Amino acid sequence: KINRTKWNKNKHGLVWQISDVFREHELDYIKERIPHFKIQLPEGQPPTAYRAAELPLIKDSFEPILSWLYPQLAEEMEEEGVPMWGERHRPPLTNPVLDISLQGTAQGINYKIHTDVPQKYLSFLVYIHPTRQEPTYFHAFEKGLENKFKKEDTNPYEAIPWKVNTGYIFLANDLSLHSYSNTIYDTDRYVVLGNLINEV
Repeated sequence: KINRTKWNKNKHGLVWQISDVFREHELDYIKERIPHFKIQLPEGQPPTAYRAAELPLIKDSFEPILSWLYPQLAEEMEEEGVPMWGERHRPPLTNPVLDISLQGTAQGINYKIHTDVPQKYLSFLVYIHPTRQEPTYFHAFEKGLENKFKKEDTNPYEAIPWKVNTGYIFLANDLSLHSYSNTIYDTDRYVVLGNLINEV
């Protein structure tokens, strides 16, 4: 299921909520790849999520789906007057490839506000484990907000509430400011993250 959020498009661009994303056997396949140990980031590694497992079965299933969906969402953004990264940033998406993996965020991580880079034409994220965790936070566009922590944003933010097998899709642009953290619950945070890129 995919439904566009009712957030202010002039502040957040367009974000689509997705639910019941994976079938039961796909969800089992993903959860089997969650490590049975607490995430410990190597010394000196930046405080970010880490790539916990590759998901070839999910890539095979979702690469054609997201490749088919991308031009429809891009057209909707154009119709709504929401700018995307232009050709000055990147060429048209002619050979879409899905880079997808299980991502783990260690306890204590607080990743700063950012947009996705132009090389990511479509961003797809699904909450996986545990049943209670912090969602991704979407921040209203404001110049100078990028690379600040969530607590430094004085404006209200939006979020797709954390629920297993629920998540979101967006097409990166100037307005797609978001952050994530794992500072509330005593568990590691696992999501499936996919990015549609152009293989040239």
